[in-house]
Amino acid sequence: MRRLALSATVVLLALLGAGTASAARTITPVGGDVRALAFGGDALVVARQPRGRGLVVERSVPGAPASIIVRTKLTDDDDQIALAASAEALAFAFNPDDDAPPAAVMVGPAAGPLREVASCPTGLLVSPVAVAGSRIAWREGGCGEPADRPRDIGPAAIIVGGADAGAPVRRSPVDGPGMLSALVLVPGDAGFAGVLLPSFFLLDGEVRPFGPAGVGAPVVTEHGRAVSPAGILGDGTRVLALAGEAGDESGSCQTQVVTIAPGANVRRTVGSGVCATGDDDFGAPSGVSVTAERIVMRVAGPDPPTDERQRKIFVVSVRGDGSDRRVLARGGHRVPIGAAAGGDRTAWWQERCTEGSELVVQDQAETATLSITPCRVEVLTRRARVRGGRVAVRLRCPAGCSGSAEGARIVRGSKLFSFGRGTHLLRLPVALGTQRRLHLRFDLLVRNGPPRRGSIRVRR
Repeated sequence: MRRLALSATVVLLALLGAGTASAARTITPVGGDVRALAFGGDALVVARQPRGRGLVVERSVPGAPASIIVRTKLTDDDDQIALAASAEALAFAFNPDDDAPPAAVMVGPAAGPLREVASCPTGLLVSPVAVAGSRIAWREGGCGEPADRPRDIGPAAIIVGGADAGAPVRRSPVDGPGMLSALVLVPGDAGFAGVLLPSFFLLDGEVRPFGPAGVGAPVVTEHGRAVSPAGILGDGTRVLALAGEAGDESGSCQTQVVTIAPGANVRRTVGSGVCATGDDDFGAPSGVSVTAERIVMRVAGPDPPTDERQRKIFVVSVRGDGSDRRVLARGGHRVPIGAAAGGDRTAWWQERCTEGSELVVQDQAETATLSITPCRVEVLTRRARVRGGRVAVRLRCPAGCSGSAEGARIVRGSKLFSFGRGTHLLRLPVALGTQRRLHLRFDLLVRNGPPRRGSIRVRR
């Protein structure tokens, strides 16, 4: 996989208002894995990977079923995608891991259809996209050259066009050898761009303003780490995300969120230990979202005292100065993954205890914290007989469960299981050898939950 020293990568089947929740929060199960989401006015736009099928982009508004805007052939978790939306426009970009189909950018009206406006035979990093009203920004160029074995980055430009194909288009070349990795767009066809600058063993990052007059000189420069514009608050305060220092091996929750007030050069840190995922380390982080008044972040808690405990991940909302901190969600074994905010709503997704995901949409009026419960299994069987080389073990799964059973006496090493909510029978193939009775000991490794150890008296 070609990424020029970049790491590997970096979603509704039901009504938006369906699911379980309080009056100000909905939790909706969806099939497959959620990859990205964005608010577009009253609508929620979701990029989702159905099991065994290509990724789709869907749009849902309250009181109506979701509509599919784009169907793709993308099936790899390493395929990079970017998504941006407003009440008037929608932008979607993808960069396949195997360069088939070519990387592309698609834009159009909020309800579709979308048209392709840029492509790369050999993409190095997914094109950033940004939306402000009916105007859309994306990257043109920045492809790997030569296409069959890239050793360089081709020239790139910031393009600002419209949801309507007939709207005027502005093209602003980006000078220098850097890779355009993030975009923030505001009214007036202006905004800020994040640029990565490959250097010896490291990556430098900078943020440049752009507008009708072109791309300006850097206003922020970082040596040895990426810096990305995450958004602009209503008062003009710039919100930036700084990746962890080069060589930091403590995980992906090392992003720092800072603000710079209009006309000032002093940075204010409003969030440390912010969690970015995959290519979010280099582009616009899905773990950070900005509205006119607030910044929403996924933040990691301190390391747990023992290996048996999981580090907590929180969705936190703060004002631009870091005040009025609200914890929207927290989880350990099962955590909030990506987050987005728009207007007075916040959304994130989390994995289910079986297959699929849960999509959470919350109004700012909701003040209670959502505790994301882990997936648990209880072993109810204490004694059993072996029949046909198998022993039947009764399991109780309060919210569904999936995982594997492992033990020295379990044939073929492990046994996969996946059950919905309730009590179920797991038939384990066992080998007693010459023994007629024994204590069968096994471990249940639970997806998104703590492991469970079982001990059953069995006999032939």
